[in-house]
Amino acid sequence: MLGIVLLLAIASPQPVHAQNDNFTIAQVIVNACMGYIEVSVNVENATYQWYRNDGTGNFVLLSGQTFRTINNISPGEYRVLVTNTATGEVISGEYVLNSPFDLVARDLFSGLVCDDDPNSGAMLLYFDNGTSPYSYTLYDSGGNAVSTTTPPNPGETAQGVTFILFENLNVGTYTFEWEDLFGCTGTKEVVIDAPIDISVTTSKVDPLCFGDTGNISFSVNGGWGEDYKFKLTNITTSSDVALGGFPSLNTSDGVYYDIGDGQNINLANLAAGTYQLTFFDEPLNNIFLGNFDFDPTRTTSCIVNYEIIIEEPDELVVLDEDTILNNASCFEANDGSIQLTPSGGTAPYTISWTASNGGGIPTGQGTNNILTNLSPGDYSVTITDNNNCEYTNTYTITEPSQLLLSYSTSTNISCNGGGDGVIVVEVIGGTPPYSFILNSVDQTPQINGNLYNFTNLTAGTYVISVEDNNQCTSNPSGIVQIINEPDPINITISDFALACFGDADGIINGTISGGTAPYVIINDQTAESQTVSFDGGTFNFSSLVAGNYTFSITDAESSSGDTGCTATASADVTEPSELTASANISNSICFESEDGEITVIPAGGTAPHTFSWTASDGGIVPTGQETSSTLSGLAAGDYQVTVLDDNGCPFIDTYTITEPAQLSLVSASFVDVSCNGGSDGSITVEVTGGTPSYTFSSNGSLIAPNNINGNLYSFTGLSAATYTLTVTDTNNCASIVAEVNQIISEPQAITHTISDFALACFDDDNGVIDGTISGGTAPYTIINDISGTSVNVNTDGGSFSFSGLIAGNYTFSITDANGATGDAGCTSTASATVTQPSQLAATASLSNVKCFNNSDGAILLNPAGGTGPYYFAWTTSNGTIQVGEETTASITGLPPGIYDVTITDDNGCDIVQSYEITEPNPLQITPSFSSFDSGTGSTINISCNGNSDGFINITPSGGTGPFTFQWSASNGGVVPAGQTTNQNLTGLLAGDYTLALTDDNNCTTTASFSLVAPRVLSGTAVVAQDNQCFDGSLGAIQTTIDNSGSVDGITYTYELTGANIPAGYTTSETTTQLTQQFENLPTGSYNVTVTDGNNCSFTSATQTIVQPSAPITATETTTNYNGFNISCFGEVDADLSISVSGGTPFIDGSGNPYYTYQWTSPSASPIPAGQETTNSLSGIGVGRYQVVITDSTGACTLTQTYTITQPDDIVLSGTTSNYNGFEISAFGLDDGSIDLTVLGGIDAQAYDYL
Repeated sequence: MLGIVLLLAIASPQPVHAQNDNFTIAQVIVNACMGYIEVSVNVENATYQWYRNDGTGNFVLLSGQTFRTINNISPGEYRVLVTNTATGEVISGEYVLNSPFDLVARDLFSGLVCDDDPNSGAMLLYFDNGTSPYSYTLYDSGGNAVSTTTPPNPGETAQGVTFILFENLNVGTYTFEWEDLFGCTGTKEVVIDAPIDISVTTSKVDPLCFGDTGNISFSVNGGWGEDYKFKLTNITTSSDVALGGFPSLNTSDGVYYDIGDGQNINLANLAAGTYQLTFFDEPLNNIFLGNFDFDPTRTTSCIVNYEIIIEEPDELVVLDEDTILNNASCFEANDGSIQLTPSGGTAPYTISWTASNGGGIPTGQGTNNILTNLSPGDYSVTITDNNNCEYTNTYTITEPSQLLLSYSTSTNISCNGGGDGVIVVEVIGGTPPYSFILNSVDQTPQINGNLYNFTNLTAGTYVISVEDNNQCTSNPSGIVQIINEPDPINITISDFALACFGDADGIINGTISGGTAPYVIINDQTAESQTVSFDGGTFNFSSLVAGNYTFSITDAESSSGDTGCTATASADVTEPSELTASANISNSICFESEDGEITVIPAGGTAPHTFSWTASDGGIVPTGQETSSTLSGLAAGDYQVTVLDDNGCPFIDTYTITEPAQLSLVSASFVDVSCNGGSDGSITVEVTGGTPSYTFSSNGSLIAPNNINGNLYSFTGLSAATYTLTVTDTNNCASIVAEVNQIISEPQAITHTISDFALACFDDDNGVIDGTISGGTAPYTIINDISGTSVNVNTDGGSFSFSGLIAGNYTFSITDANGATGDAGCTSTASATVTQPSQLAATASLSNVKCFNNSDGAILLNPAGGTGPYYFAWTTSNGTIQVGEETTASITGLPPGIYDVTITDDNGCDIVQSYEITEPNPLQITPSFSSFDSGTGSTINISCNGNSDGFINITPSGGTGPFTFQWSASNGGVVPAGQTTNQNLTGLLAGDYTLALTDDNNCTTTASFSLVAPRVLSGTAVVAQDNQCFDGSLGAIQTTIDNSGSVDGITYTYELTGANIPAGYTTSETTTQLTQQFENLPTGSYNVTVTDGNNCSFTSATQTIVQPSAPITATETTTNYNGFNISCFGEVDADLSISVSGGTPFIDGSGNPYYTYQWTSPSASPIPAGQETTNSLSGIGVGRYQVVITDSTGACTLTQTYTITQPDDIVLSGTTSNYNGFEISAFGLDDGSIDLTVLGGIDAQAYDYL
């Protein structure tokens, strides 16, 4: 195919202009691709002549080319002469038509944008010649056209070039065909293939210590281009890392940096965390220089992510939860300890301790993680890990002050049986909280500073003792106090009976004793109160009506609120029931009749009852009935009865017997009939007295009035006759009889003749009815009652006619000249029928499709009306009619749809009917299931493995109800007895369940469900650590759940039970971990029960923590010099040896037990060299010596302090004889004397004079 050629050229010779400069060639188009030249001039009327250069310079006339466009010409030089036909002026032009050239399209890129996405192919082409706009099509290898997309930047040009972008292409060979504005065309074959895989090489350097930084190094190769974009994201902080020293580009996806192919990048000073390197190699963006921005979000699937974790050691710390700091338990005790557990950093660890402020590091423990037998003071530790990372801290061991107990105050019981006694003691020192024992029972008093209140005490003797939280005992060891109470309150009280109903003279009295006088007694019903001043005093409440009375008694101490200071009592004031009577009354039924009756029925009071009657206002008590409960034969009047009960309590009431007024008929009037055969005569009478309603008779027959107006009763609508009227009331009381005789005359009756009419067809409207009228009084008016039209007939016997009638029964109203009276005798009616064939119709019996998507519908027609036989024509817009049934009365085998039928009778009358065949909605099963705690795993439908608490609830829809259900089970599932045909299943095991659902049309569908149970919850408990020391509490029980537990990620509650669990110990731990350890336990037997979040559980076998059989004990032996350990003051000749037993001794090669020893001398001379670790000291001086004895566990020690004593230093003083300043009175005499006083040493002394 020829290449596309850029079109047009304007002839290089200048046009020949006419004398009129306005006549010119305005535009020229030379199209080499289509082979034509077109000129345009600026006048309307012109002729054209075309010439071609024959190659010798001569222009030859081209015959037949007389239009402004010359077509289908070959390359060469052409001349045109244009003549203005209006002026004769001629202009010319010469133009060269070159050979067409190839129209070229070039591809800047073709291939997969993403090497691992076979649908990410892209092709970017541009035209480097031709003239836009272009039309083009891309074909795949199958010849199918591929849709185009716009370039990534709005518009189709960049740097003056037209681009075409195809995206989302598969790997393969494509053909591009195009055409420019002037029809020049071209074609190009382009191949989409895959680039080299992108490869990324990464390395990292992790920090040595917590908080230090690390490095990441990486390089990138492959893909399409030599350059890549990248960014580093700290996933831990969800933020991009800003990097210096790299060219950057801001995009909608963040800041990206440049990296060359194979260039190694090192990113330093990175904190620990998870990082993601994001690489982007989009060849299209590399091509669009300047005008098309980089945007990684256009092809996010081409982004390559690498995750790198900069790992640092955990922070070197001491685990708070594992740090045990035990202060000195009691005043002056040296049993403090510190236990540390280093964590984090890089093991192994080295430990170094120093002490200050009174503290001292026991010998041999300076590098241990556990310090024991500590005195109060400060202890500093430095922990260094294998990378020389350090942790330092200081811990303080304290001691409590001395525990002291003293009595403060007490309060006796305020009310008998009460519990408001109080004993207050004061406790200071020791280590709160304190534990109190009250009469050998643990008690928790109220706390008010240092005062402890034992409240709510009953009467008795109490002994109180206290220990602090470290089981240090108080000084003194206990106190004794007595609490007293008063006697209980006692009440005597009496009931009272009233004589008559409604009396108010009741009395209730009694006495009060016990409690604390004075007393207040309150009538709870009347609020009356009385004070009883002394024990055994009386009270009296009077003027009481009937009722139950309760009394509240309080003594002098009732303000305490204790029930022992209050009491209640009750008594009844009774009365007979109220005397009443009801009456049944029958009044007189007629005027002046004596047939009234009264019957009195008494109630209440005290039987028997008596009666006494009197009468007034016309009433008369019949003789002999004066004391009867019933009066009969009574005339109208008032009757009073007095009823007395057996206690003389009266009841009086008055009853009235009434009678109606006398019945009479006092007046009447009559009106004659106005028309022949009419019935507009009337009679009006006035009736008074008697008892309405009234009954009237006329000529011996009952007759009802037509109108009642007060006492006036009117009888209307009467025809001519003689009437006699009588009346009686509702009680059949007779009236005065009135009689009326009246003759009513009438004109001759109106007569007529009339004819029917038969229409040819149903719904025709050309019917005619005519006839004649006579009688009555002419002229007449006859009205068609159906249409309302009327015709006047002026003479007796005249005729009438009505036309244009539709089928129907017509009635006509005829009135004569007197018809305005409204009497039927002045009117007449006539009727005639305009008949028609019955309406053509059809009834249909429809059978809808029974099951969704079936074709078993049917329509059965039954035509009626019109004139048979009938003809049928069926059509449908969305259904299907069986072949051969298109003209039958019934069609079958129908799918859902609308079906139309045209029914035509034998006279050509037709109707069109439309019927819809429907189908039920698809039969569907919507389940819901039991669900239990599934932790982090998938749904669990059964609470525990082996349980049967699952359920499946089914909601059927579609189809045709009602529904039937049939269940089956497999793979461990069991349908419970009696539920096989239930809609819902309960009590299910884990397994598979299948439901067959059938609707009322026997349509079926099935569905299967699986109920999932957790794994079996089981495990074991073991002794993780026995107590190495007697009475120690460092034992541990570790429980491990088997098989990853019941459900992944579920929580478990570990519950420790055992007889020796310390008070306040946390025995329950809830966690998702599969291993749990209970620590710091004393010796004893323990069980662990594990319960998961679904209440599944197991209990471990009993585990026993053991200890040495006895504590470490030591017995000392020392030298004895007359009660002292040292012979003489200042000597160092004492010996001290100890014999040790208990704990867990070392065993030497001969099977003999031994221990290690560490002697110190805090207030004595130094330990003799070589004896610091022996069990005996010799040649020691005065002072205190302390030894720490350690058994083979290294954890159990005994610290003992021994004091070595010595006699006091011997102090000698004396006086000599004095003879005036001389010890001897005269030279040569022997009368001098010496008196000595000796202190110190031992009592027995010997003297040696030198």
